[in-house]
Amino acid sequence: MHHAIVNAKTHKHLVSVLFLDLDKFKNINDTLGHDIGDLLLIEVGKRVQALCSPNDTVCRLGGDEFLIILEDLTHYEKAITVAKEIIASLSKPFYLENKIISTSTSIGITYYPNDGDNIKVLLKNADIAMYRSKARGAGSYEIYTQELSDLIKEMVKLEERLKKAIERNEFLMHYQPIYDLHKQEVIGFEALMRWNYKGTLYYPDSFLHVMEENKMIIEASSALLVSIFSFIKKLNDTFQKEFFISVNVSPVQFGVDSFHDNLIEALEISALEAKYVCLEVTENLFLENIQEISTKLARLQSYGFSIALDDFGTGYSSLKYLKVLPINKLKLDRIFVQELPHSKNDVAITQSVLALGQNFNVQVIVEGVETKEQCTFLEENGCQFIQGYLISKPMSEENVLSFLTKEAEKTL
Repeated sequence: MHHAIVNAKTHKHLVSVLFLDLDKFKNINDTLGHDIGDLLLIEVGKRVQALCSPNDTVCRLGGDEFLIILEDLTHYEKAITVAKEIIASLSKPFYLENKIISTSTSIGITYYPNDGDNIKVLLKNADIAMYRSKARGAGSYEIYTQELSDLIKEMVKLEERLKKAIERNEFLMHYQPIYDLHKQEVIGFEALMRWNYKGTLYYPDSFLHVMEENKMIIEASSALLVSIFSFIKKLNDTFQKEFFISVNVSPVQFGVDSFHDNLIEALEISALEAKYVCLEVTENLFLENIQEISTKLARLQSYGFSIALDDFGTGYSSLKYLKVLPINKLKLDRIFVQELPHSKNDVAITQSVLALGQNFNVQVIVEGVETKEQCTFLEENGCQFIQGYLISKPMSEENVLSFLTKEAEKTL
């Protein structure tokens, strides 16, 4: 790097530093062994080197991190082209020891002299860009900017605030009703996390990704499970009903051995039966070892929990999951409901999912229902369960009690 910088300074050229990090490499080591992991690193190195010129430097820094130094650049686009070629190459399967291995890479890109005039700064900024790339999703690249650096600093501050939020019990739950169109009554609720920071409620979109990346969600959710289960037990006792509660489960939570024990402990403390709890999972959970995940889900199901596949229709292989996984419920994502009944595509998708649910003997809950027109269309097409602002926005515990009291008075 020192030689590249000196040479670029002399000839008025650019130098680009590409920081590569393999996605989910730890899972490959853990599930297939370090020997396979080592072979994969060797093959990744070969593919990357094949895409660079003899004057460029390709090295492995350690673990699953690689660095590329592109010298004598006359324009910025060259580094972007190389990054795209590497991403495309590494997305193709590797065949190692009679096994098919799939991986991808996240890449951060910096330039000399724009992003730094020494090795330390260039490496730091390339790492920042890579970190941002990984946060955006597997198989992508990010070019460093000062704004990106500022964003990372804000994320670090957010991490510290969230750690203190867990210590101070600043997280709470709001509850959105799930409605049975046939019975014309509320049959359950989805528990939705909120963060009460200095009197302002923040929604999960603004903090949950940070909690998952740093595994803070494990500690925070463990403390909240007892509160959630105790509340639904209180509702069932107060109104002499059998409401169920849907709880969103992060892949990070599901990945720890203590998750099952935490669930059981929360049930025991709250005196709630497992049959009143639905665990909502998304397709992100199944990107790892689908057989292992299926076994864990079946174990939870045998204990009495029901399993819902959330955001159904937004993933790439939902039908496969329906075939091989123990799923009790599908939640059709709101994106397919917003333009009902005027969008022909959304009409076709919704009708197809409702038919799928019936054929697989799986309940379909349609999310994001906001208008009577949408509701009428869904009812006419055999939909039984809905959730959305038409029934109610997510509510605090106090407001849920008031809401149910009013509903009971209507019935009387």
